[in-house]
Amino acid sequence: MSEIDNNTPGQKPHTGILAAASLVLSILAILAVILSIRRIEAVQSLPGCLVAETPKYRLVHSLCTILPTTSLAAGIVALLRMLRRHSRLWGKILAAGGIAISAAVLIIYWFNLTHLASGHIH
Repeated sequence: MSEIDNNTPGQKPHTGILAAASLVLSILAILAVILSIRRIEAVQSLPGCLVAETPKYRLVHSLCTILPTTSLAAGIVALLRMLRRHSRLWGKILAAGGIAISAAVLIIYWFNLTHLASGHIH
């Protein structure tokens, strides 16, 4: 039965999983960002733009954008659901942690990309 049918407010299914997924995705995003930044630093002194030409780098760069964005969205949805339903503190901490980490990862990644790009001369 749905919560509308029996008039009992409850947590929507999978909200806790959504909060945990937000945290896990943000941690995976940290690893992808570290790989991406190190790769750029390694080839920055080489002539040309070899980083963009490799399929592996394009995959890692895409992951550096997709993972934290997905984590941010999942964390916001989970946190909003939990705040409306007055659910457990642990789930709220997971969702808030995923939001904070993914926002920081996005900011740090794009800041590092612009910093490294400004020093690269073809």
